[in-house]
Amino acid sequence: VGLLSEQAEWINRGFLKRIRHALPWLCLKIAITLDGRIADRTGNSRWVSGPESRKRVHELRDKLDAIMVGSNTLLRDDPQLNVREVPGRDPIRVVIDKSLRFAHDSRFARTKTDALTIVLCGLQVSQERQASLPPNFQCICLPEDSHGRIMLAPALAKLAQKGINTILCEGGGQLAGSLLRESLVDELFWIVAPMVLGDPQSRPSIDNGDRAVTMGDALRFERIDSFSCGDDQWLHLRSKR
Repeated sequence: VGLLSEQAEWINRGFLKRIRHALPWLCLKIAITLDGRIADRTGNSRWVSGPESRKRVHELRDKLDAIMVGSNTLLRDDPQLNVREVPGRDPIRVVIDKSLRFAHDSRFARTKTDALTIVLCGLQVSQERQASLPPNFQCICLPEDSHGRIMLAPALAKLAQKGINTILCEGGGQLAGSLLRESLVDELFWIVAPMVLGDPQSRPSIDNGDRAVTMGDALRFERIDSFSCGDDQWLHLRSKR
């Protein structure tokens, strides 16, 4: 009752959202420059945030059930998506790759982990291609929207069906924009690094395409915490929807 009830709700927020809404609790992490960029014009983002922030992100990975990235991040960065900077267990790895374009000899595919890897792909991917995936990989085939992108709400619902309560999404900008636009983000870690790229063609933190957004349409968040981490500033927020 009262404060204790609110605390219990927050502690169990992932489980409760999955039970009540058949969706996982989704945390979005974005590291940006002072001018709001996540990477230079070539897509290189190493490194926007400092080593202390990167260590803290690995602590988040250890606490949450799954980590998720989009296809651009998967193919450009070839991430390992595991826990390295701190002691802990690897989260379930979730990647969006509608055509299964990642290479079998990529760092992502070769990373040794006991965690399951789930690939969210399109309905057109053949059974033969799915069967060629490395051990401990699973495909979930999903419909695409009118822009040819995997539909995110059904994808998250499928992950909830697998018992995933919490997800940390680490990008990129296009996926972040889609998740925010569809009101699928519950919690936000906004990391601001003390640097300026100063290039209008560098990658924005949120790729919203050419969609016009008014102030009345702005998504609202409330602050949970704010703090320094090395030279970076962190904002920890939750959705006000």
